[in-house]
This record gives sequence, C-alpha cells and structure tokens, in this order.
Amino acid sequence: TLRADAGFPFVSSGGGVGPSETLVGEAGVVVKFNSGSRYLDIFGTLDVQGTAAEPVVFTSIQADSVGGDTNGDGPSEGVPGQWRSLWFRADAVGTLRHAILRFGGNQGTFPQQYESALVNVSENAAVTITDSELAHSLIDGIRLRSGNVSFSIEDSNILAGGFGVRNFSTTTYDAERNYWGASSGPFQPDPDPNDGIEEGNPDGQGVRVSDFVDYRPFRTSPFVINGAPTVMITSGPSGTTGDTTPTFSWDGDDPNGSITSYTYELRSGS
Repeated sequence: TLRADAGFPFVSSGGGVGPSETLVGEAGVVVKFNSGSRYLDIFGTLDVQGTAAEPVVFTSIQADSVGGDTNGDGPSEGVPGQWRSLWFRADAVGTLRHAILRFGGNQGTFPQQYESALVNVSENAAVTITDSELAHSLIDGIRLRSGNVSFSIEDSNILAGGFGVRNFSTTTYDAERNYWGASSGPFQPDPDPNDGIEEGNPDGQGVRVSDFVDYRPFRTSPFVINGAPTVMITSGPSGTTGDTTPTFSWDGDDPNGSITSYTYELRSGS
C-alpha cells in the first residue's frame, strides 16, 4: 500500500506488481518516475483510490508543481515523454479513480516504441478508469492491445500528443462522457463501418480516436478533478435564532458528481 506523505512523493525507476500481488494507491499519493524509459509493469492488481480532494498522481520527477522539487535541480516542470507507462499485462486488473497521469508516453526504441502510451492494456486485462486525467503524453493516451480485454474510461480528460485512445483490435470499447481537449470532441475522420459507431467526427478539434472506440456522448468542457461545487441559495433560510434545523432551497452543480449534502453554517448577520 502506498500512503500519502505530504512533501515526500514516491520516486520510481521502474518496477512491477506480481501476478498474485495487489498494489493500493491511497488518496493523495504522488509517484514520480525518473527520466527515461520507466514504467510500472502490472501483472497483478493496481487499485488507485484517489478522491476529488486528493487525487493520486503519476508524473515525472521533473514536475515540481506536485510534490515539490524532488530531485533538487531547481524550478522545473515536466515535458511529455519523461517516463513511459502504466502497463497492464495479461490477466492484470486495474481500477483508477481520481488519478492524474502526466508527462509519460516515452517512445523508446524498437520494440519499445509500441508501448508509447500513458496506459497500455494487454490481452485478458481488466481496466476501469473514472474521474481522472491523462495528459501531456508524448504519443498516445491509452493503447488497447487486444480484442479480449475488459476496458472502460468515463468522466475523464484525455489529452495526448497522438491518439487519445488507440484500439488495435476490432472489438468496440467504451470511452463515453470524456473530454478530449476541445468542446467539439475528438477527431475521428473516417470510422470503420463495422465498429458500430454511426458517424465520425471530422470537425472535432480534440485528440484523435481510432476506430472501434465509442466516444459519444462526449464532454464539451473539462472534468474538474478537484473542483469545488457551486451553490446558489434561491430562498431562505427560514427559522428562528437558535433553531438547529433551518431550511432553505438551492440550486447548484458539482463537477465531481451529484450534490448530496453540505453543512450550513449560521453566522452573525447571515
């Protein structure tokens, strides 16, 4: 289990999760990869348990905006391709909730150039991504390497240098309700007539998606990873001084999900 420690991110030069192992990333964890062809090889289970307030971050050691100046080289920020990938190998299981992946997608050399994505999913792997962001990849955001995987991504931002999702198979996978970098959606000029997608999106200004990726409906604005809800009082509160249960009505929007309950604080003059 990786536990958050403010100011002390985990630094990785590559590693793996064995077939019978489970690696849990608790809310607020920051993992920084040393520069080069570094990736996390997952043969077992990766369970990322971020929250809206404390996402789990996988990024470059050069990225000082998260976890500070970890390598002590002075102010710097990551650039695409400074590490490689989360690679879910055959039969691996992955759940990413409120995760942020940035500055990966290293191209490598033959045959590693085929791994050039922030997330790679191999045959028989099962990966679910929600409420997350995949950004600043040198090449692709996600590569689906087989038609025999279980995969979905939703309510996430997918921003990459190449394809947002590249599917190498002829099995259609779910990538609905995501933001692709533009309000017009992802670029899909000419869908395969056999992929079940009714139409392409040649006017999309976002990152490209391959055939056999179901991207509709798509978000027209970014998913806010740790955005605060907006609440507007429409009436009230009603009640008397000392009343412990004042009532009022309100309308609002929460970028991280449905509004359920919030604390009401009574102050002098309000």
